[in-house]
Amino acid sequence: MKKKNVAYLILLVGAISMNAQVVKGTQGSNGPVGGGTLGLYVGAGGGAAVNANATTTNLNVGIGTNNPSESLDVNGNIRGNIFKANSITTVGAITSGGSITSNSMIQGNTITSMGKLGIGTTTPLGLLDIKGGPADGQSFTSVLDSYLKSIMLNVGSIRDAQNGTRLLTFFDIPSSNINSKSQVMLRIDDRVNMNRLKISAMVDGYSDLELNNASQQVFFRASNNGTDFSYLEMPKADSHFVIGGEQAWPIAHKLWVKAGTSKFEGDVFADSNIGIGTSVFTDGADTYKLSVKGKIRAEEVRVYTTWADYVFMKDYKLPSLSEVEKYIKENGHLQNVPSAKEVTEKGLQLGDMVKIQQEKIEELTLYLIQQNKEMEALKAEVKALAVQKR
Repeated sequence: MKKKNVAYLILLVGAISMNAQVVKGTQGSNGPVGGGTLGLYVGAGGGAAVNANATTTNLNVGIGTNNPSESLDVNGNIRGNIFKANSITTVGAITSGGSITSNSMIQGNTITSMGKLGIGTTTPLGLLDIKGGPADGQSFTSVLDSYLKSIMLNVGSIRDAQNGTRLLTFFDIPSSNINSKSQVMLRIDDRVNMNRLKISAMVDGYSDLELNNASQQVFFRASNNGTDFSYLEMPKADSHFVIGGEQAWPIAHKLWVKAGTSKFEGDVFADSNIGIGTSVFTDGADTYKLSVKGKIRAEEVRVYTTWADYVFMKDYKLPSLSEVEKYIKENGHLQNVPSAKEVTEKGLQLGDMVKIQQEKIEELTLYLIQQNKEMEALKAEVKALAVQKR
């Protein structure tokens, strides 16, 4: 019988030693009491009570430490499914050197699905509020060093295994020995470490938006120099800009206004050809800068061409009126003037036509001068005959 009692006692002591520490002190009505080291009392049903570190002072619980400074002070990692707390601040569970890993849920007055999370701040304004990066006046070893030490957000798959940067990265870069002015930058890269979007700005300086293709080449840029100079740039040769609607690929034109009107209040310079109502710019062997299919109305047109003053040169051979008459009978039009058939089929060159008309006007002037001389001579003869008859 004694042997059985001894065996039962051994089993009881082993069970207690596996689940609790031995209590130093005495058992009171509300649990173990007494000074000295931390104790644990296991009562009926497996419940436990925590002995105070000191009789009247430190009532905190320490795991891995016998000098706890908080209600629960853990020197080590905590693992669990749900963590509940009234608040988490910079002096609490989340610090600049801490982290929350695995599929964990954080619930509390300041960190819940309906609350706000502050990292580096105890007064978060948004659902997620992260304190700023390094202060101005830093010293870095390189541009890359300034970037890596100024990362505020680093989200997604790792794109650069060498430095650990991820697909979405936000930088809050302070002024430093690398750059005298602070900058901000947001980057989105793909999984093969090609930058696809970059937004950056500098204090008292530029602001820039870049979109890149799969080879990390800029295909769209909007930039400002910090004052009044701004520009949009689409540097790729196969770039197209459609306004006022959508256009299925392939897009035929570089600039396409689908609806509405376009107004230019400044000067417009075109180094290529312009077509209004037509895309044809050639006529025979000639290429025209402006081609219009339709009527043109203008208050004035100025044409620069050669002129017909050669008619008045001494070596100009003025055809006789009989020669002009013969040519008209044979060809149905004046010499050097295009026929109706030619104008209908080929059109006419306005400058050349005006010059030809001027040529004929000057020839007519010479004919009138000749006729006037002949008339004056006849008048003189008639006058002489009249004097003789008297």
